[in-house]
Amino acid sequence: MAGIEAPEYQVNVSQENLINKFAVQGEENSRVLTLHLVETVQTVTALGETVIRQNPLDLTGCTVRLYVKKPDGNATFTDGTIVDTGASGTQNTVTFTLSQQTLAAAGNAHCTVLITSPENTALKAIGITINIAASDMEQTIVSTSEFVSLAEALNKAESAEKIAEDSAAEVNQTVSAASTELQSLKTQSSDIA
Repeated sequence: MAGIEAPEYQVNVSQENLINKFAVQGEENSRVLTLHLVETVQTVTALGETVIRQNPLDLTGCTVRLYVKKPDGNATFTDGTIVDTGASGTQNTVTFTLSQQTLAAAGNAHCTVLITSPENTALKAIGITINIAASDMEQTIVSTSEFVSLAEALNKAESAEKIAEDSAAEVNQTVSAASTELQSLKTQSSDIA
């Protein structure tokens, strides 16, 4: 699709990576970072030979976020989308769409990929740099810290709280109505006796 650039990189969580991604200051949602996460595994064959290979890192049930420390010292934190590639049978690919705020300051932005498992263990991959070229058109953009992931989590928590409050109100109404009905039945029963 025109206007979208989406190179793919293999990122090893077992070592520092040396990945440099180009972007232009002020671009918005037009650069997608696609990462295939792997880990280094060492095994010994039946012949006693040591074999080292890169295995796909299984992201099933995980949350993956991209932390970007911008050249001006501000930071962004963005949720990734885990992609089912189907080829290896393991979900080890994640995509990040780079926001305008991520690319607001020219220079080298250093990235960390944070992988959180369903058991709340955390694993990080480092060594990814976004080289943000300066653009004179972007003098009006103010670089700030942006924590999209945290804002989304807060919105989900507030939504869950609202649902719980609404449910509690419905339960209270039902209990009140049942109590009124029970009292009415007791009164009718006393009148009959």
